[in-house]
Amino acid sequence: VGMAAVAVLLRSRRLNLEDQWTMVLSVLMAATPCPLSISVPVAFLSAFSVAARSGVTVKSGHALESLSRVTMVAFDKTGTLTREDPELLKVDLSREQVPLAPGCHEEASLTEADVLFVAYLLECRCVHPFATATQHHVERVILPARRGELRASWLLKQAEQLPGKGVVGVVERVGTTFQVVLGSSDLLAEHGVAEGQASTLDSVAVGLAINGVKVATLHFGDQLRDSARGAVAQLRSSGLRLAILSGDTSERLPAVAGELGITEFAQCLPAQKSDAIRKWQQEGEVVMFCGDGVNDAAALVTADCGVSLGVNALASESAQVVLLKPDLSGIAVAMSIGKKAVSTARQSVAGGMGVSTAQMALAAAGYLPPITNAVLQECVDLGSILNSLRVLFHSPR
Repeated sequence: VGMAAVAVLLRSRRLNLEDQWTMVLSVLMAATPCPLSISVPVAFLSAFSVAARSGVTVKSGHALESLSRVTMVAFDKTGTLTREDPELLKVDLSREQVPLAPGCHEEASLTEADVLFVAYLLECRCVHPFATATQHHVERVILPARRGELRASWLLKQAEQLPGKGVVGVVERVGTTFQVVLGSSDLLAEHGVAEGQASTLDSVAVGLAINGVKVATLHFGDQLRDSARGAVAQLRSSGLRLAILSGDTSERLPAVAGELGITEFAQCLPAQKSDAIRKWQQEGEVVMFCGDGVNDAAALVTADCGVSLGVNALASESAQVVLLKPDLSGIAVAMSIGKKAVSTARQSVAGGMGVSTAQMALAAAGYLPPITNAVLQECVDLGSILNSLRVLFHSPR
């Protein structure tokens, strides 16, 4: 409208009223925002389709834009870089007698089956990979032979999950209650159990204390995912900054970072993961966080782009991007699709709006009549849409 008004003012003395209205109509014919309002949605919808075919769910256009701008990728360790189905390797009993109450000299006997069943009761509502491994082991090995005896002896009275630390609770055995702590050495220390557990370079140890006395250490295998090395190498070759944020306080965290060639890693609780991400954002990084569990929900929301492996409902709800298969190579695939969608949309908008602006200038100068301009504008709109549809044929790598 502004260009049409300026054209009328400049040429009003040389044109009669009918020619002035013809010129205004011709300018307005080319002044449609179709290259912007149609080509961008077409490019993004095409990207959603390509992502779905590649096993990736991208929830919004904003997520696509974030994927195209990522400069740093931070990973959770357990269940993300390492396998989601760790195995309980062994149980080391520290003692076979536990006090009937904290500080009490009377003791009750305890077997490995009792220890594992107590851990099973405390973790029955946990979705952490180590809790799942304990549940599977007990259901497969312990319960078939001693289900009736153990269920008659032990009863769960109370349990509280402490994200990033472990579980505390109360169990009852034949009328006697026991205070139980199951988790990291830090959690045991908080409850007055000074003795830590001996993690190794290829396993993670979880301690179990009853009535203030450590009674056992559970050792879990913590092997890298098959796709971890290749995915990390691909992201590094793209020039991205990489880091690991994990609640694991064992020797395993630096070992995993070393295996993958990642030099930045930190031991932190769930809330501290969000703080670390905010710090990186303040440094100017566009941060992607990839996690798999309940403990990662806050970090997934805080990151510029949260990516979930899709094995946990809360994590998938919090993330902007969900990998439908537990394959970390999907991260590079999602970023490739995001970059292609955004760059193609920009091409369509710039090309379409540029041609439309040229049409308006020519119409204002009197070189394009309304009919010609209308046909040309439809061609511009069609060209913008066809260019955006090229995203459908993108092969992400």
